[in-house]
Order: sequence, then C-alpha cells, then structure tokens
Amino acid sequence: MRTNDILLKFQSNNSKLEAVLYKKKLSGDVKNLLLSMLYRITSSYNDYANIKVNVEEKNKFAQDIIDMIEKCENIELVRPSSEEGKRFIKEGITYEVNTYFKTIKVFPTERDMLFALFKMNDIKMYLNEKYNLIRISLPEMLNEGRDINNIEIIRDFNSWSWNTIPGEISNIDCNLVYQNLQMLVRI
Repeated sequence: MRTNDILLKFQSNNSKLEAVLYKKKLSGDVKNLLLSMLYRITSSYNDYANIKVNVEEKNKFAQDIIDMIEKCENIELVRPSSEEGKRFIKEGITYEVNTYFKTIKVFPTERDMLFALFKMNDIKMYLNEKYNLIRISLPEMLNEGRDINNIEIIRDFNSWSWNTIPGEISNIDCNLVYQNLQMLVRI
C-alpha cells in the first residue's frame, strides 16, 4: 500500500503541474524541462530528506515550485549558441529574471531553471532603520542563501550520492550563513 501512496502523491504533483502548464502559453521545450525538473525532484526527494534531514515536507516543496511556475507570465529558454546565449556566457550568467514582468530567460538546464524560479520568488524583507548597517545586505544574503540551498537537490544530489562541487555554488558564504542560521532557528 505504501508504494501506491507514493505513486498517488507523485501523480498528484505531476497532474497539478500539467494543469498549470496547460493554461500557460509556453513552448513545448519549456514545459518538458519543467516537468522533467519536478519529476527529478519528487523522485529523489525522500532519499534527499533522509540524508539532509532538515528539509521541508516533499509535497510542500513541490507545491511551492508549482506555485512559482504558475506566477510566471513567460519563461523562455536561451540556447548557448544563440546571440543571447553568447551574451549570457560573456556576462557569466545562466538566467535573467524580471520580477516586474514575471519573466524568465534561462539556459535549458533543470538546475538553472530551478534557480531562476527561486530568484523570481525572493522574499521581500525589511529591517528597521536602527539596523542601517545591514538593512540592504542581510535580506540579499538570506535570499541568495535560501535560493542556493533550495536548488541543492538538483545541483548536489543525484538520488544515490552527494556530490558538492564548490565551483557550482554561486556564493558559498551566503550558503554557509543561511544553512547555519537555518539549523539554529530549527533547534
């Protein structure tokens, strides 16, 4: 019975995403990449949660991703060989997010797509004026750390092993501070 429950939960997340994508005017390649990304996350999440321990519940994490996709107005894949792709490479970026128009331009990889979705959904934090020295830097650091932490399931975990390559983490300092704060808050 447990296997059936797992399959029903997966089908539920997959069905929800398919329903969202059906309403969106996105290319087939974008839809396939989003479905592939969610499949990869949901299929390896239980093993990831066993290893990492301090994570959100799988269905909540999947639903958050589906909600982020639903909020996007447009997602466009950028091929590395295109003019825009060459510009991305020259600037050292893999995605562009416009939070005002709710659009994403991204290289066609699951990792970059997930990172762009989390960037679109950055939390707006405001600190009191008395914390003037850290008013700007702290929210930016926490958002960056949260985004880096959330893509870890695709970036570092492949269902049977953990493979962290420091060069793939865009800001190790933000990641370290965020994960340490996360552990302190949950204790």
